[in-house]
Amino acid sequence: MGTRLIKKSETSVALDPAEDSQTALHQSYPTRVPKDLVRRLNEPLPTEAISPHPSNPHLSSIKTIYQIERLNQVFGLGAWTANSEIVENSPGSSMVVLKVRLQIPTWNIDLEQYGGNNNPDRGDAYKGAFTDALGKLCGYLGIGIDVYKGITKSAPAETRPPAKPVMIATEATGPQRSVAGALSPAQPQATHKYWQTVGEMRHLFQVVRERIGEVIYLQELEKCDAHSVEDFLKMRPPLAGTQTASRCYASMLEIAERGAA
Repeated sequence: MGTRLIKKSETSVALDPAEDSQTALHQSYPTRVPKDLVRRLNEPLPTEAISPHPSNPHLSSIKTIYQIERLNQVFGLGAWTANSEIVENSPGSSMVVLKVRLQIPTWNIDLEQYGGNNNPDRGDAYKGAFTDALGKLCGYLGIGIDVYKGITKSAPAETRPPAKPVMIATEATGPQRSVAGALSPAQPQATHKYWQTVGEMRHLFQVVRERIGEVIYLQELEKCDAHSVEDFLKMRPPLAGTQTASRCYASMLEIAERGAA
């Protein structure tokens, strides 16, 4: 078996082929993040970073800004980048889907994840889709890992202020009576076992979308003749839209619970 000569400065050095092969293999491995950095990534987030999960009292949600703060604290401001690519922003649909790529060159970290948002305001929709994906990527790095494991939980739901009186959607076309008894103009809002306002409904669909993934989420919407949550609000009469949204959400929630079991 022969040897290979490499030139370093003016000196020729003979390398054993087996040793040379092992060196090349070692150099192909990714850089390992030091245990100290991993420990800092996994440290519990501040209590104010955790908010109650809107549909499951046993779970909590993490505010993405605190995960961004942890990235800056551990890796340094400017040492990481998160670039987005538009996956879906179809005309006539409020749904925006982005693919976000998180890169930390110092440690050869290169991750991708998808995020979506259907806020009627397009600017907020893009922002929501980005933070949705970035939050998932931070979870891959272990930021907020104690929350995902169920070790740290948000404050009990009963400590939150009670919901404001909301409108009861009926098939009547005239003024509707609120829970508090006052007459108000008809609105596509409804009391329900899952939500009490349109805003809560949008939020619940957003949360369950994160749990089941974008593909399944869109498939379930299509089964209900909808492309976004806003389509439920356009259905007439309003009660029909509320009932359809309820069935769709219940189906998504069942899928999410099966996946978590």
